[in-house]
Formats: sequence, C-alpha cells, structure tokens
Amino acid sequence: MCTMAWATFVLAFVGGLTSFTYSPALTTKSAILTVACAMGVKHFMVIMIVMRCKIASVAFATKEEGGNVVFAVFKPLLMAYNWAPLATLADAERMGRCVNNNTENEPLFIGLALAVGAVVGESAVITVVCLVFMYARILHSIFFLLLPYTGPEPRTFAFDFAFFPIIILAVYGLVSTPAALPAPAAP
Repeated sequence: MCTMAWATFVLAFVGGLTSFTYSPALTTKSAILTVACAMGVKHFMVIMIVMRCKIASVAFATKEEGGNVVFAVFKPLLMAYNWAPLATLADAERMGRCVNNNTENEPLFIGLALAVGAVVGESAVITVVCLVFMYARILHSIFFLLLPYTGPEPRTFAFDFAFFPIIILAVYGLVSTPAALPAPAAP
C-alpha cells in the first residue's frame, strides 16, 4: 500500500507540474519563478525523506543533527505513517547525496536564469530551457532515490538532460547581449 501511495503522489506531483507547459502567455519571469518554486518543493520533499530514513535507521551523524528544530517540528508527522519503506543506513546516505546534488546544481541554474532573464528580458528560449531543466531535475531526483531499482543510467541521462540547459542558457546569455561585451580595439 505504501508503494501505491508513493506512486500516486509522484504522478500527481508530476501531473501538476505538467500543467506548466510552454505557451506564449507564459512569461520568462513566471517560468523562472515556477522552476524556483518546483525545485524548492522538491528539495523540501527529499529532505523529509532523508529525515524519515535517518529516524528509522538511527543514522544521525551528530547529536546536534538529531536534535535540531526542524527535526523536532516534523518528527511527529514523519513517524505517524510508514511512508518511507527504504530505511537502511545505505538508503539514508544515498538520499543525503541526492540532497547535496540538488544543492550543488539547482541554485546555479536559477541564478543564471535570473541573470540572463534580467539582461535579455522576455524570451521564449529562456522559458523553454527553464521548463526542460525543471522536468529533468525532477526526473533526476526520482531516479536518484530509486537508484537500487533503476541503475545509474536513467539518473545519468536525466542529469545530462538538465546539464545542457545550463550550457544553452549561458551561451544564449552571452550571444544575446553583444552590447554588454567590450568592443574589439581598432587597429
């Protein structure tokens, strides 16, 4: 039953996010805001899963980690239902790596999107790249959490799919702002 509840939740979450598809009415600012909000919600959910697995496996690194305020607030909710069946120490460590991976990659893209969006303005390229990045990072986190069942290939593919929008956005930002670049010196 727990697996069915998880699958239903994931499908509903992804289904809700797919309502944010590209349309001419979707502005660059709203696309960047959508990515930032979706990444924040996803990051919070993964942290809750990590905390649940650490509770079940008693895998806290320090006494302070087990006694922090966030843990104290969410512990009753996390312990009320058995919704995280993967509760071994290896699972807690893998999910902790997923949190670190999200922390390393997602703020970079959001900062880059804000910078390029501020310089370039409204652009369909930025909007589409933001949506592709958002879907790829959500899939990457899902495959990261399901790593023992899926193997590393889907996770790597989703990471690559999220890495290319970063490169595309950086190049687009450089190409779209020639006035910001210094002019070549005349001979």
